[in-house]
Amino acid sequence: MNIKSLLAAASLSLFCASSHAGVIYEWQPTNEETPRGITLQLEFDEATVNSGAFSFNLADYLGAHKRPRQGLLSLTYSFDAENGDGLMSYSSRTGFDSGYGPDALLELDLRFGSDGLLSGYIYANDTEHHVGLDSSGSLFTVFTANSDAGMGGAGCGWTTDVECGGASGYLRQTGITPTVPAGEVPEPALAGPLLGLGVLAAAATRRRKQR
Repeated sequence: MNIKSLLAAASLSLFCASSHAGVIYEWQPTNEETPRGITLQLEFDEATVNSGAFSFNLADYLGAHKRPRQGLLSLTYSFDAENGDGLMSYSSRTGFDSGYGPDALLELDLRFGSDGLLSGYIYANDTEHHVGLDSSGSLFTVFTANSDAGMGGAGCGWTTDVECGGASGYLRQTGITPTVPAGEVPEPALAGPLLGLGVLAAAATRRRKQR
């Protein structure tokens, strides 16, 4: 491969790395209803957020090879479990961490507000844990939650006499994963290889001129 080809390949790698920025939304509770102490984080690609709305149903995508890589990049939900880690996570690359199966459910119908808040509906069930939320305006309320691991630490669940529901909060934009806007200096991990290839290209040019 010649120098021009190497530079082109490196530039393409830089472009691909800079085009996968994710926008992160995190749960910010507003009361002490159950389930208490939960965390919820969702990550979307920037194009989806900029579109203003997003609807998704995992049941529409049978098989990991058909799972969309855009839209929802990841979802992470956690709580204080009586047994196990009390963690449910989903990635557009790998599916649910509990294993992708026909019984796993993930449904989203969301709107992205210009104020950095989400609104809409969320239901996730990895066959071990489940949680459902819907919103009035931008204020979400948990309408169902439970887990095979028990949610006594969250003050509710099948091991208690209390049904999980009533916890309210906002899903607020809290950050954007690093990207490299056009015209700016790339991250060091990417800048190093590009700089090295640039030096090689310059050296090759000097050698040709000296012949």
